[in-house]
Amino acid sequence: MKESNSTEEKESAIAVCLTQLSRAHIFHDGNTRSVNILLIGLLLSNDLKPSVLFDPNCFDKYADSEILQALQRGRLNFQALLKEDSPEYVQRTALLNDEPELLNKPSIQWP
Repeated sequence: MKESNSTEEKESAIAVCLTQLSRAHIFHDGNTRSVNILLIGLLLSNDLKPSVLFDPNCFDKYADSEILQALQRGRLNFQALLKEDSPEYVQRTALLNDEPELLNKPSIQWP
């Protein structure tokens, strides 16, 4: 990873590493939690922004290219969560909490 130059190369190396670790299933319990904690640590230690995955089990069931896309979407998810009034955050919160009235909140605007 240290030899990687671009963000995508670093994310790809992290995805491959964590996929192999996840699929090896080395722990009796907590493999997904461990891999996702390592994900945040590896991203931060390589000067990359954290990634909040919609599907924390993606390392077990997706192809490498799909995992890379999930990491990239997860980075956008993290950025949206930092701005609690962003349209993405409000939409996800509304859907998760079954509060559709939040989707029509007029004060939501792009910064």
